[in-house]
Amino acid sequence: QLPPEAMRILWDEFTEVTTEQLAIGKKAWAAIRSPTPELVQRLAATGTPELPTMAIALDRHLKQLPSEHNGLNLTENLVLKILDEKGEMNAARMFGWYTNHYEPLTFMGDTAFWNILDGLAEAEHPAIIQKKQGTKPVQWQLSLTQTGRDLLNNKLDWLTLNTVDRWVGGIHIDTHAGKIYRV
Repeated sequence: QLPPEAMRILWDEFTEVTTEQLAIGKKAWAAIRSPTPELVQRLAATGTPELPTMAIALDRHLKQLPSEHNGLNLTENLVLKILDEKGEMNAARMFGWYTNHYEPLTFMGDTAFWNILDGLAEAEHPAIIQKKQGTKPVQWQLSLTQTGRDLLNNKLDWLTLNTVDRWVGGIHIDTHAGKIYRV
């Protein structure tokens, strides 16, 4: 997220990774690969003092799990919120609103974001309408469906309405398999 000039300024502040920092990194990698959220939750709860931003990133990672309230993850909920508050818009503008104004910890590039939009639009009971009139995101018009409004108001559950099969790190979210971890 930093421009080249900022990277040059920060270069002199770089330090070697300590043994403790490397150990936390290894724990974080094992936790993210775990098939359950418990290791990530425990590690984030420590505050990871050796790498203070790691706990923040782990907490955000957990928010990509389905919500207890409506089955959507934080990114999906934010997409619906933006459309509810700002109205119909193209996908490029949506990505700008999401990244610059709504996402608490920017981590996702545009390609992953387009996949989120496709998932919301191509489900059995879509939360959004996505009209692609070309290959560029500026040509993809997005609007909220009534299902999307009901999800946003926690009146429906995305995981009972639709088939979901995706991964959040090592956690497999599969509505056909049974147990789904929620946050």
